[in-house]
Amino acid sequence: MEEQIISNYKITSKLGLGEMSVIYSGYNIDTPDKKVVLKIFSAELLKDEDLKAHFLQKVKIIKELNHPNVVPILDYILDSQTIGVVSELVLGQNLKFAVSMKDFTKDQNIDFFKQILSGVAYGHSMGLLHRSLDPSNIFFADNYKRVEILDFGLARIFEYDNPKKMKVASPMFLSPEQVKQESEIDQRADIYTLGVLMYFMLSHKTPFSSTSSYTDICEQIVNNSIPALPRYPEINEIITKATAKNPDNRYQTCEEFIEAIEKL
Repeated sequence: MEEQIISNYKITSKLGLGEMSVIYSGYNIDTPDKKVVLKIFSAELLKDEDLKAHFLQKVKIIKELNHPNVVPILDYILDSQTIGVVSELVLGQNLKFAVSMKDFTKDQNIDFFKQILSGVAYGHSMGLLHRSLDPSNIFFADNYKRVEILDFGLARIFEYDNPKKMKVASPMFLSPEQVKQESEIDQRADIYTLGVLMYFMLSHKTPFSSTSSYTDICEQIVNNSIPALPRYPEINEIITKATAKNPDNRYQTCEEFIEAIEKL
């Protein structure tokens, strides 16, 4: 598909593979100086009319996102051969790479994390869950001055909000209720993930061993508490509450999470 035209976009290179998509860089042939990312989903999805209607419903909401810490989609593609979305090409490093290369101060990490919380809070206010936050879809832009969240509302767009259809390569940043594939998933699942992300940013590692088997990681997420951070004891209570196994015991909103951090 490289060097081909999709709708009004020319593909320039393949960037990678998603769970149900292929990701390309390219540009609108009417504005060739503006680079974009195209996420093209499996053509098999075009056979399901109800699914296509669900896709249109969600992307129309996502297109309206307007927040400095959230990357919205610019356009969508839906024709007889292709289904996909187009978003701005974010120039910068993702959180996974940045954490491996830099040792941010506590204050820097807290500032970055508050930006992430602000973006997720905004998405929740628009009626969207992320459900797939991890260090690969959080980017540093403007030379580490701003954090931007990718794929808001897209992660489970073809599952009719049914977690039992969820398939992921690693559950490392998922909440216990997502791992158990419970029928009711709400914004508190994102809050759990945010707690794990906070741990990752401050410790440079995930709370449960990445070398463990898929099954073992899932069991730890469901049964084990997040380990304490010896370097930041004052933050342990916040992370512990955010990652409580029972959603009722977590921060119920991102705003509550932000209030707790601002008291540090």
